[in-house]
Amino acid sequence: MILQRQPALARAHPRLLAERIAAYTRVTGLSAYQLLYVVARRPAVLQLPPPVLGARLEALSEGLSLSREDALKMLLSQPAFVDVPPDALRLLVIRVAGELRVRPPAALRVLAGLPPGELRGILVRPPGMLRERLAGLRRLMKQTFGSRRATPRAALLLVARCPLLLALPNKAVEASLAAFMSIPPTKSLAAAAGGPAAAARAAAGAAPGSGASTTTSTTANRSMLKTLLACPHVLTLPPETLRGRFVTLAAAARIDLPAAVSMLLLQPRLLLVDPARVRSRLEGLTFSLMVPRKTALDMVVRQPQLLVYQTETLAENWAALQGLLGVTFEAAMAVVARHPNLLCIGPATLSSKLAALEALFALPHARAVLLCLERPVLLTYSERRYKLIHRTLSSLIPLTPAALGRLVLSHSYLLQEDPMQLTSKASDAASLLALTEADIGNMLGRSPAFITRDFRHWQTNLDTITSSLGVRLEHARAAVFRYPGLLAADPAELHRSAASLMCLVRTSPAWLSQLEAVTQPDVVFRCLRGHNPRTLAHLRFLVDAGLQKKQSFISPIIWDRPTFTQRYPAFVEWQAARAAAAVAPNGLPLRRPRLTAVPVADVDAEEEVQAGAAEAWLVAEPAGPAPQAEGTVDARGLGQGWDEEGGERWDSSGASGRSAAGTSTSAAAPKATSGSAGSPATSTSAAVTSSSAAGAAAPKPEGAQPGAGASLPPASNALTTGAGVSVATAMSRQSARPAAADDRSSSASSSAAQPGSGRASSTKLATKPVRGAGGRGAGAAPAAGPPVPALRAIPRRQQVIRMPSAGSSVDEEPL
Repeated sequence: MILQRQPALARAHPRLLAERIAAYTRVTGLSAYQLLYVVARRPAVLQLPPPVLGARLEALSEGLSLSREDALKMLLSQPAFVDVPPDALRLLVIRVAGELRVRPPAALRVLAGLPPGELRGILVRPPGMLRERLAGLRRLMKQTFGSRRATPRAALLLVARCPLLLALPNKAVEASLAAFMSIPPTKSLAAAAGGPAAAARAAAGAAPGSGASTTTSTTANRSMLKTLLACPHVLTLPPETLRGRFVTLAAAARIDLPAAVSMLLLQPRLLLVDPARVRSRLEGLTFSLMVPRKTALDMVVRQPQLLVYQTETLAENWAALQGLLGVTFEAAMAVVARHPNLLCIGPATLSSKLAALEALFALPHARAVLLCLERPVLLTYSERRYKLIHRTLSSLIPLTPAALGRLVLSHSYLLQEDPMQLTSKASDAASLLALTEADIGNMLGRSPAFITRDFRHWQTNLDTITSSLGVRLEHARAAVFRYPGLLAADPAELHRSAASLMCLVRTSPAWLSQLEAVTQPDVVFRCLRGHNPRTLAHLRFLVDAGLQKKQSFISPIIWDRPTFTQRYPAFVEWQAARAAAAVAPNGLPLRRPRLTAVPVADVDAEEEVQAGAAEAWLVAEPAGPAPQAEGTVDARGLGQGWDEEGGERWDSSGASGRSAAGTSTSAAAPKATSGSAGSPATSTSAAVTSSSAAGAAAPKPEGAQPGAGASLPPASNALTTGAGVSVATAMSRQSARPAAADDRSSSASSSAAQPGSGRASSTKLATKPVRGAGGRGAGAAPAAGPPVPALRAIPRRQQVIRMPSAGSSVDEEPL
């Protein structure tokens, strides 16, 4: 930076320069870097011998009545002071103080801010020139921002922060100000300074004389004035340079115009930086710090100060932050993306802030680090703010330092509250609840969330307790003192809860009298925050049944479902009837889940003959494992429960009139049975059900094969006969189970197994009706018999299709 300010130092002899700087260091006590900075601003200092420089510093401190340290600071700010005699400098300070109407120390700081070459010019200029320059500057501000904002204090602030404005002609400053005001377009500035509403008004293109246009212009002028007061040095640039810097800044950062305007409003010093340097620093964020491009752009738009720092400095601060928090690179990235200004804090400052947080609130180091990870914004606060918030919390909450630290860890949002507002809110809460500050501190120690709300929020919730619930004011205050969370609750939700309860309480004078007699804070809290849909259903049942006089609405049984159901068994039926009559918000009945009924059509005679032949082969097969006992439930969830006494199927949905047809099929070979038609044969058929509680055999369908047992045609005949693939509706040979059928039907369906394969196969049941008599040969008569029950489809995850083994065929005869 020193060589950039004074490139001529690179041509100096290194050894001679080092010897002279070392001599100046011994005389003045300044560091080598500070002396090089003085030489870069005023190279003529090198012509002074070291003893002469020390003598002029002594004369400067005596002539201006300054200490040794203040004289050295003045030398760093204005190296030209050593060229001016102390008496002449003292007279110049008095003259400038009179013209600017400020005190001599302020006038000395103005002279120290001038460029070294302009100090001689002010000495030779006639008196009164500085007064004219200041008056002209204020006149320009009035023309641009209005007399209300262009106050004498604002003009003096501009001069104090940039004394070079006093050395420039008023015409040059006027041209630069006009160029600066014409940089951002009106719509972009309105969007950046006025927020979404101003952006919408600007985009709508309001008329020049409308109120929206006036508001937009006022907002833009206010923002531009704040920008000028933050960095008046932009007025020292030529107008062409100002316009060019703005355009090249947006192009270098590759961002749109509104984003560039918002960056300039936050950090106008970017206009003083070379655009090429801005672009290189933005690329350094992406390539050196490995920040994604989108995240880097978002960071610099929200915190343009990042582009003022060098990439190496940001990398050092990043490493210090990551090491202090002890997190990974990804976690540090998340923290920095939320708070980019953390990269502008040096390692020493970060360590000092964390140490102050630990010492003030008696926190262990690990807990303090976790607290900073939870709320990284705490690291952006100064140590002075830490002390203020600690002093405020200690005065409000009567806790020991360790207990206060635990409270802060549990409720870290307290550290983000403004100390002055905390004190004011505590006073407001005390006046609202008619309590002392000690009582408010007690409430804060138990539940401090209410302190984050404002007075109107508290007043609304208190009015809800007194008006909607009908509780007296003193009882409401007692409830709030016992449960401070009532003040922090959402007003709409609190009002909705109170209204839901009061709609039921108003149905009975007995309940109203009980509510009027409520004095305990616990009961008030339960009435406001203790009810949910389950408890409200209990109260509705009591209202519908007319039991308000017998049952209190604040009894503990209301919050205990098992006890309530035991005392009022009719509640179950009432709840089921209410659920059945429930409608959607649009007035339509609610859709209820139902089983997919699979209609099965009649089959022709040829299919029945094939089914009979297949079942005759199944009877001749060796016996497999015994089926499960009656009353058991299928392991795969397909079978239904059976009554142990009569063999009838039990269905949970039978009470509501819906028949849930299910089946449990067996793929194992059945046991060899006698040829009697009365005893049902256990086979790979889908279901064999009894139509009576005594276990009577089902009637044979018309056209079934004699001696083969009652069977239904296969669900997919084309698959069994045409392709030679056995697709049986069964589970497995080892898990043979009794079939389940509807209590209104007595027939079952089966699929033929492959002869000779010795293996069973299973698949999903048919989801389409089987073709009827018209599907296959002419003259086939439909099969007569009882209606076929609808079958529940096997889930896809339980579908297993097994191919026949090698050498098996459909044409093979049973052995």
